[in-house]
Amino acid sequence: MAAARPLLGLAAAAAEAAVLLLLLIGAIAVPAAECQVLVMGAYNETCPQAEDVVLKEMTAMVAKSPDLAAAVLRLFSLDCFVGGCEGSILLDSTPGNTAEKDAPLNRGVRGYEVVDAIKAKLDAACPGVVSCADTLALAARDSIRLTKGPFIPLPTGRRDGNRSVAADVALFSPAPDANITDIINLFAIRFNLTAKDVAVLSGAVLDGVAAAVRLGRRQGRVGPGAGRQLHGDPARAVQARPATTPRSSTWTPPPRPPSTPTTTRSSPATGASCPPTPRCSGTLPPATTSSVRPKPPRRTSSSPTSPRPSSP
Repeated sequence: MAAARPLLGLAAAAAEAAVLLLLLIGAIAVPAAECQVLVMGAYNETCPQAEDVVLKEMTAMVAKSPDLAAAVLRLFSLDCFVGGCEGSILLDSTPGNTAEKDAPLNRGVRGYEVVDAIKAKLDAACPGVVSCADTLALAARDSIRLTKGPFIPLPTGRRDGNRSVAADVALFSPAPDANITDIINLFAIRFNLTAKDVAVLSGAVLDGVAAAVRLGRRQGRVGPGAGRQLHGDPARAVQARPATTPRSSTWTPPPRPPSTPTTTRSSPATGASCPPTPRCSGTLPPATTSSVRPKPPRRTSSSPTSPRPSSP
């Protein structure tokens, strides 16, 4: 029970963050109108038990490790931030490419094993039907519900991306030494969020914890010795490092990652024409119109030059 107290103490923040997650989903989740349309109950015919499977597995895992709820919520938000909610953060690196999950800014991100476990259960019930992107989105939705937040009716039908490049993370995320003005401007421009929205969302997805290496850099910019302790607790002291490069007074977020769809397939969820859809654990075989697909080999990321087939 002791492990659950910090998480349950964030119930109010998680509830408000749930609304903000819906705003993020509405802003960046649908790459192309002609490709995918998110609808309520997209798997009602092809896998009617999908959402029940996700909730059952999340309930069991959060009961054992309550901190996994915040970890999955954070994982989902990081996936959405780069190229949309298309599961690219789940892809593994290859010898020729470092994927998003291995980017320096994503060091310490957890929850991958949760998505893998849920996807395995979904594939056992409905082989190859539910996308990795929807698996992660539904797990994040249920993480809020399981920590005393509201239940959110969530549309589904997301298609998986096959581009995952570590450099995209730094390009489309706030810099480690970004000040509060930079961060507020970023979320205002990209997602139309207010300063209060940013504070609530940041607290909820981080569970009140920040990476020491990033916090040390930010605190080091305050002044000599300033911010070397966290909350006045010497046991949590961080050795601050001063910024080595000057920063501009304003920062404008870059354009989104490019999108160049290749071959298409019929989406079993919507019937729309969509790019190839690799699964969490491998790459799909050639396009097929069947909604039941054989289990593929382990899924890996594309090279940096490969196009991202889905972006907002």
